[in-house]
Amino acid sequence: MQYKIHIPKACAEKWEQMTPTEKGRYCKKCQKEIYDFTHLSNRQLMEKLENGASLCAKYRLDQLGVDLKSRVNFGYRP
Repeated sequence: MQYKIHIPKACAEKWEQMTPTEKGRYCKKCQKEIYDFTHLSNRQLMEKLENGASLCAKYRLDQLGVDLKSRVNFGYRP
């Protein structure tokens, strides 16, 4: 499977004003947890995407628009 992260309309809420949580921040306006993926490698990011559905998250600019290919399709086993 292949993923490409894009954000069609970014949330206007300020990250710094959201309530800190174990996995990121909580957005009171959206009423959901926003994950912090800025510290993840592309491999770690791929694993998160494969394990979850649609995720609200904070990303680095260099994580957006990059083709992330699943190693599952290539017989990869950690």
